[in-house]
Amino acid sequence: MKPLKISKTRSTPEINLDPVNNLIQIMGESYPENAGIFYHEVMNWLTEYFKDKNRKITVELKITYLNTSSSKIVTEILEMIQDFHNNNGNIFLNWYYEEDDEDSLDNGEIFLEEHTFPYKLVPFLDE
Repeated sequence: MKPLKISKTRSTPEINLDPVNNLIQIMGESYPENAGIFYHEVMNWLTEYFKDKNRKITVELKITYLNTSSSKIVTEILEMIQDFHNNNGNIFLNWYYEEDDEDSLDNGEIFLEEHTFPYKLVPFLDE
């Protein structure tokens, strides 16, 4: 599989899907005009990537703002991670939240509350 990198813009996050290092990163704000179109290639890549259960994957989500359509995509990604985990996939997720923002922490807890894959809520200082 080839890596997939998408540069950050004003309204879209940086995406780094690295099959060599088994790393999935989504970092930044996500409020594209059409999240389905923006994330289409990402979702296709992840669908193929998660077929190989012999990976030890690290996921890093540091999404500082999500609009409603991006929230739906993140929910779908978390469901894909859960399915991978349920099928004996080795995966760990770091959910980064702004240290001084309780809403940011609450959002992470809400997104992750029903999932059983291993994860950690990681505070960071806004730069």
